[in-house]
Amino acid sequence: MRFIFLDVDGVLNSEKFLKEYVEEISSENLERLVKIVEATDAKIVLTSSWKIYLNLDLTPHNDFGEYLIMKLDSADLSIYAMTDDDGSNRGEGISNFLIDNPCEAFVILDDENFEDFKEYDLESHLVQTSFEDGGLQDEHVEKAIQKLLET
Repeated sequence: MRFIFLDVDGVLNSEKFLKEYVEEISSENLERLVKIVEATDAKIVLTSSWKIYLNLDLTPHNDFGEYLIMKLDSADLSIYAMTDDDGSNRGEGISNFLIDNPCEAFVILDDENFEDFKEYDLESHLVQTSFEDGGLQDEHVEKAIQKLLET
């Protein structure tokens, strides 16, 4: 199985997007995520602070959670799982997930390189986007697909 460890802010949206639109998630960036999933058959694991809007069974418990699920569903995407960290120690959360869910390949889509990514030897799996520069872009899609198809 392949996994995409997904952040939302800085990946599915950006500074410019949030200034120009009422929505929280860019449809263009969402379509880029679709390209990655379609090319690799990877499952989405939410690492984002947006996890607080979902229950443990991945059902929404407020409007932001409903919006996230609705946007993903509109692109025929769904969240497979969430990491169990509090958001500040994402590397630990990803590492713990991988212990319980062995996989053949994974990629981390995030606009931040968390300090504990190095500690858990995750940096080579990071495709780092930029909140300031539009979030998930075509070059990130290519890198993510490449990392997910390496075996």
